[in-house]
Amino acid sequence: MNFTPLTIEPGLLLDLETVQIWGWREQPLTLPGGATTYGMVTAGSGELRDAETGPFALCAGMFFALPDGGRIKGGSGLAITVSGYRGLRQIGGPLEQAGRLRYIDGCSDTLLIAR
Repeated sequence: MNFTPLTIEPGLLLDLETVQIWGWREQPLTLPGGATTYGMVTAGSGELRDAETGPFALCAGMFFALPDGGRIKGGSGLAITVSGYRGLRQIGGPLEQAGRLRYIDGCSDTLLIAR
């Protein structure tokens, strides 16, 4: 497996068949049905919408998992769709400056969403 650096910009950034990586900036991004989308807002504020629960306001540093399609608009960020998988709806953040899990070497991180 190779690491592929991506610049976050609007549109499809990477297509790996069952996994697609998208960027958005202000303009709405439609998130496909039949997939779970994992995303994060990197700048500004936006609104996440789906048919089941209605709108959620998001700001920079917030993240989400959205099963079965929807739409994000405003702000900018990254969305990763996994086809054929229905995850749990989750919204969280904004992220903290330091993680909550401490390691012996002094580093830290926080697990946000697990599949």
